[in-house]
Amino acid sequence: MTTDREVLLPVEGMHCASCAGRVGEALRHTPGVREADVNLALRQARVVIDDLERLGPLLEAVEGAGYHVAASVEALRAGLTAADAEAATRREQESLVRR
Repeated sequence: MTTDREVLLPVEGMHCASCAGRVGEALRHTPGVREADVNLALRQARVVIDDLERLGPLLEAVEGAGYHVAASVEALRAGLTAADAEAATRREQESLVRR
């Protein structure tokens, strides 16, 4: 029995809503994906997946759509949880505001 896991993928190369739509569609058509939502403003995709062993195909789906995931499978498996990714995004946003 598997437990669904939420993963945040930092996606590079998206410039418009169509880009986000292509990434979302590619992820939703990947086996094992339960949900996929793409946030263009944050440049990330939130994916609910049935097994962390399926991270490789997620990255391949994004790459196949013409974009790049700015994290390795190893980094994602090593404990980059949704909360960790949200905290990193928040820190990045705060840094941009300060600049």
